[in-house]
Formats: sequence, structure tokens, C-alpha cells
Amino acid sequence: MPEFHRWQQRLGTVLFLLGTIGAVARAAETQSLQIIHTTKDFGQGERQPDLQLTGNLLALSPGAGRAHYVSPAIKSPFTFNAVGPHWLATTPAGAEVQVFVRVRADGGQWGNWLPVPAEEEPIAALTEDGRPNPFAGDRSGALVFVDPSSRWVQYRLEFSGTAPQLERMSLQIINSMNGPALSASARAQQNEIPAPLAKPGSVPKPRIYKRAEWGARSPSTGYQYTTAKHLGFHHTAGISDFNVGSYEDCAARVRAIQAYHMDSNGWIDIGYNYTICKHGHLFQAREDDNDASDVRGAHDGFNAGSMGVSALGYFHPPYNHQPTPELLHALYSLLAWKCDQRGIDPKGASVYAAYGAVRDHIYGHREVRATACPGDILFARKAAMRDSVARLIGQFATAVSESPTPASYQLLQCHPNPFSPASAAASAAMTIRVSLPKSELATLAVYNLLGQRVRLLHEQLLPAGQNVLRWEGRDDEGRLQPAGVYLVRLTTATQTQHAKVLLVK
Repeated sequence: MPEFHRWQQRLGTVLFLLGTIGAVARAAETQSLQIIHTTKDFGQGERQPDLQLTGNLLALSPGAGRAHYVSPAIKSPFTFNAVGPHWLATTPAGAEVQVFVRVRADGGQWGNWLPVPAEEEPIAALTEDGRPNPFAGDRSGALVFVDPSSRWVQYRLEFSGTAPQLERMSLQIINSMNGPALSASARAQQNEIPAPLAKPGSVPKPRIYKRAEWGARSPSTGYQYTTAKHLGFHHTAGISDFNVGSYEDCAARVRAIQAYHMDSNGWIDIGYNYTICKHGHLFQAREDDNDASDVRGAHDGFNAGSMGVSALGYFHPPYNHQPTPELLHALYSLLAWKCDQRGIDPKGASVYAAYGAVRDHIYGHREVRATACPGDILFARKAAMRDSVARLIGQFATAVSESPTPASYQLLQCHPNPFSPASAAASAAMTIRVSLPKSELATLAVYNLLGQRVRLLHEQLLPAGQNVLRWEGRDDEGRLQPAGVYLVRLTTATQTQHAKVLLVK
């Protein structure tokens, strides 16, 4: 084992070890350590001549323009599935220190160099509970998720511009794969949406995996409480060369995020109140079981009077992850439940008191901070998100309680059929009844017999039970369609059904 690495490990108390590796840290089955490099370590790597070791700094020579440093290969004492880079650098205007990370398993080949975007704001001088922060001033990089057989890590630093300087480079190495097993009853409830409990017509609380189920660490101190009137949505900005294939993989990522937030950022717990994975699994994050109040998070820098929910992924360049229908379904369901519970108008706005200005009740992180979060791709869905949440609340509020939830998907009658749009009043339309056994994202569209889509009627969340949609016989451009046979197609994640309709003159 190389002796130039400095390690920080969490063993109940924090230990700083130089040149040796102590017992591996464990809490809630998560192993974690910090690799900390300073100038005495930078001499061990591959450094281009234009990078100078000056005092306690690794600095780009004046006039050089660009140069890079590559660390030695670093072996972890345990396999890991996540790396959290953070670094202390001085970058004047136009200067940059860009960080890249790659990993490999024992006996394996190195993976790709992954660029690590950084948070815009440095780590605070004090931890959330008021202690001096050992990583104060560091830029937090995106958490890098890797194949869990990884044992070796290497970083690359690209210096550019005028006078960038680096004082410290740290990597938090995390193995969060050994979480608690999900019980058979809990596994049977995956993706279920229970019936409303609070009052008739209320939006039900979606299935949320509790902290004990996903293996959360206890917070380092007690929670503070607030009442949410604004709901912020985020992305976790996790980088991945490794696909998330199961609930267990998702839970492991949430545990890794919690470890990074607590051990590198200095927070008392994971920052978000809830997280959501690509499979639609919702995780109780910085939250408890008392729905009468909301735990104050650490998700946007203001936090009081808000709730933060984060989608696992990087929905922004350079990684451009795409939110799945399952993820969006869970997000809309959670927001609708909280809006209904707190009396929040999902399409309204009011003063976000901690921020000190009017903000939409459902807002993206970038609307209150200088950040790319929640990413261009997810933020572009904000209008549809607010519409879907409002529609879901309204549909539950007007649901006929005596109508049983159907046992299967049904595209019911289209009426009137045949329908004559040319002779009908301008406000008239064919009604299309759709029946779903559970709330989920659904697409309803009209096609001609050539298979060409004529009109998109719905592409958002639909609640369980019967839903009524309308088609007035026009295409997406508002043009009346010619007489003939058309197909109405209902599509969900697991079902596709058709109904034939006839337009007549």
C-alpha cells in the first residue's frame, strides 16, 4: 500500500491517519473513508512541467495556459460503489481546475475518465450542527457512482486559465451496497398507491420506503421542523457508468448520498426530504413519520418553509439522463399529496419567506440558487409538472367514492360514436372514458389508419378509477379531420389498448 496517502475514516469518532490504514468504518452497513492529498502527495503523480509545487500549492505557471496532473493509482482497503471528490482551489476569473475520476476492479481495466462537475458554492466553514468543518472552502464535486466491484481509483486535474491553484484534493470512498434486506411484505407493496386515508376525496400518500427500510444512518443531531409551503425539486447530480437495475441499487445510492452529505459537506443528515429513483421508488430521506410537520432540509440554502425532493440522476449536460415515466409518476404523486395535505396551490406563487421573494409553490433549485440543478431536462418539465399535480388533486377531489377501482386497464366507450365534428357546436366533443387500476403516467392519442398520430390528448399522470377526456375531431394544429375511421390509443408503462371511432360529415 502506498504510504503517501492520508486517510480520514469514520469510526464513531473522526481519526486522521498518515501512511497507515486503520479498521474500516461501518455505520448502517456503509463503509466510508476520505483520501486527502496535499502538496507532499502531488509529487508522487505525473505532473506536467508547467505545474509547479509552490509552498502548499500546486499551481499553473504564469503564461502556461493549460497543464494537467494525474495521481498515482490508489487502492482502497475495500471495494466501493461511489466516489465523492472535493477539493480546495483558488480559481480567479477565467481560471479553472477541472477534476476527472476513473476506477477499476482488481485485475480489471481502467474505466473512462469521468468529468466531475462542481457545486457553485464552497463547503461552509461550520458544519450544520456548528462544529468547525475540516473541509471548509472545498468545492463539492458530483458523486460518482461506479461498478461495486471497483477497488482502485485515480484522479486527473486539468488546470487552465490564469493562475489556478490547488491546495488540497480529497476523495470520499464509499461502499453502500450492504443495506438491509427488504421484507417480503414490503417488496409486495412496491409501487403500490394506497387508498386515501385522511378524508374522502383527499390525495393518498404514495408508498414511501422508510429510513429503516433503506438503511439510513441516524442524524448527528436532532431535526428542526417547519411547515412546507413551497416544494423544491432537484436532481442528485450523480455521475454513473453503472446502470441502476433494482430497488437495492437505488437504496445503495441513497445511502451513498447520505454518507457524502454528512461526511464531506458536514450536514447532520442527507440534505433532501425525499429522493426518487428511475424505477419510481420513493425514499424517506431527511424526514420522520410525523406528517403533521415537515423536517427542515438542507436542499436549497434557505429551507425553512419548504420541502426538497430529489430525483436520482444527472438531467443536464454532459450526462443528459432522461427521467423515466416511473420517476415522474412518483414525483407527481408525492407533490400532489403534499400540496393537498398543506393546502398548497400547485400552480400558484407566494413569498418564500426564507428566500425573501415570491416564488412558485413548485420550483426548481435553480430558481433560488446559482446552480444548474435540477438540470435542463428535468426543469423543462416544470409547467407539465404543475399541471399534472393540479389535475391529480382535482381528480381526487371530484372522484365518485362509490365507483370501485377497476381491476384492470380499460379504454371504455367513446361517445358519441360516430361523431360529426363539422356539424357539432364548437364546444362539442367526443368523450373518451379511461379506467385505470392505479394512478400512473398515461398517454392517450388519436391515430389515423396510416398509423400517423393526429392528436395527442394526454401525456401526464392519471389517477386510479375512471377518467374522462375529450376529442373534438381536430388535429394538434386545430384543423378539423376528414371523415373516416380513427384509432384512440391508451398507453401506460405496461399496457396498450385501442378503440375504433368513426368521424362522419
